[in-house]
Amino acid sequence: MNLATSGSGTAPTLTVTTQPGTGNSGALTIDATSATAGTYTVTVTGSGTGISNATTTFTVTVTTAPPVTGAGTPWINEFSYDSTAGSDLGDEYVEVIVPSGVDVNTLSLVLYNGSGGAVYRTDAFVNNVTANTTVTATPLTGGYTSYLFNFGGSGNNFQNGAPDGMALCSSTAGLIQFLSYEGTFTGVGGCANGVLSTDVGVSQATASAPGLSMQLTGSGNKYSDFTWVAPATNTKSAVNTGQTLN
Repeated sequence: MNLATSGSGTAPTLTVTTQPGTGNSGALTIDATSATAGTYTVTVTGSGTGISNATTTFTVTVTTAPPVTGAGTPWINEFSYDSTAGSDLGDEYVEVIVPSGVDVNTLSLVLYNGSGGAVYRTDAFVNNVTANTTVTATPLTGGYTSYLFNFGGSGNNFQNGAPDGMALCSSTAGLIQFLSYEGTFTGVGGCANGVLSTDVGVSQATASAPGLSMQLTGSGNKYSDFTWVAPATNTKSAVNTGQTLN
């Protein structure tokens, strides 16, 4: 059995686990650990004594690595994307909680358009140069820091959903988190390329009053310890109402 792969990027590794014998099928192992995201064509050709050179092809799609989770991992903690009867200005933002010991120079917040899945905005945590974004770091109890990305200026700098999303990315660890609101979609490009988003399950009405946000409540030290709640009075740059950071 001969194997070949084609496609752009670093292809997955192919290994013949069991060589087929007469009248028997073989087994093929595909290891995508070191592969880059993309779609690859695999060609399998049978050869050998008494075997006709039959060829078959199939495709393998490689997405980015699963999101990073667990204690010591940053998470999206609060956001507001649609308020003041659609006028939004000054009231659109995302807050990220970063535990102590995390190198924020490696982090970025990437916004995704749910219509097509493409990246439409990327903001760095440190020395951000993206227009119409102000990043504010505020120390919290327990060694945590709140990073508030406030989107101002004209234009739709934080899209209003149905659906849209945001990813928390690391230049060293890859995708940390990929959340969406008003539905789910698959990311195209960036650290969430090929990944299906997770809907937070709560949303903002178009005519939502200013000063409200979606936020996490509960007690813990990682994203999975908390639960999203319906729009409530925002707690920018502070621990959320009903939230305890351990």
